[in-house]
Amino acid sequence: MHQPSAAASAALPTAHALRAAIAHSAQQLGLDAIGVSEVTLSEDERHLERWLERGWHGEMHYMARHGRKRSRPDELVPGTLRVISARMNYRAREARAADAVLGDSASAYISRYALGRDYHKVLRRSLRQLAAAVAALAGPHGYRVFVDSAPVLEKALARNAGLGWIGKHTNLIARDAGSWFFLGEVFTDLPLLGLYSRLSDRRDRGAVSAGCTPLHFLSHHRTGRFDPAAAAGRHGQSYLRLRRLPAGVSVE
Repeated sequence: MHQPSAAASAALPTAHALRAAIAHSAQQLGLDAIGVSEVTLSEDERHLERWLERGWHGEMHYMARHGRKRSRPDELVPGTLRVISARMNYRAREARAADAVLGDSASAYISRYALGRDYHKVLRRSLRQLAAAVAALAGPHGYRVFVDSAPVLEKALARNAGLGWIGKHTNLIARDAGSWFFLGEVFTDLPLLGLYSRLSDRRDRGAVSAGCTPLHFLSHHRTGRFDPAAAAGRHGQSYLRLRRLPAGVSVE
């Protein structure tokens, strides 16, 4: 924890004032939505353990390396009482439409999320500044910021914080932003009350990322036979492209 405090709740302002301050700071820092959740993820932990037992993580051995710390934030960072989850959209407003780029023989098509600066640095900086803003109002408190940098069930935490729901493709979906966003977290020892605030007016309905969707997702989804709990990571497109090239498939 950063700057741990023995009694983090002693100097807390009113819940309304703290929620308003967090929402205001998040908006000023370029975050599109934030929410707060508790740390209990019992059902998600059971899904994760079954998924690992079946070997569906393939060669992603790091998925099993940390035991239950992935599903128990208060064990990963002792003292954690709440998790602030944040959403930052990655579809740039000025980006050309996908079909326009694909139809231009002189242009290369680059994944939307890779068009900007390294999101790890951008989102991490915003979350650290958000935690500092909270400390200015509530007093010093213990916190840790994560952006793809620790074993965290970020989609489950974001869902519990009200940022969206987990769809059949196993990604988080937001009604106002599809799946075109990054997620980051602040683990804190402040006993924050419920907070959800959508801070952006962007509308990208139906924009769903399929980066780790099983290759058979679409056909099974159309027939209603797809079970999200049975989505093997080793069958995902990103896994097959980046982790394990199938036999007989050339890098050319």
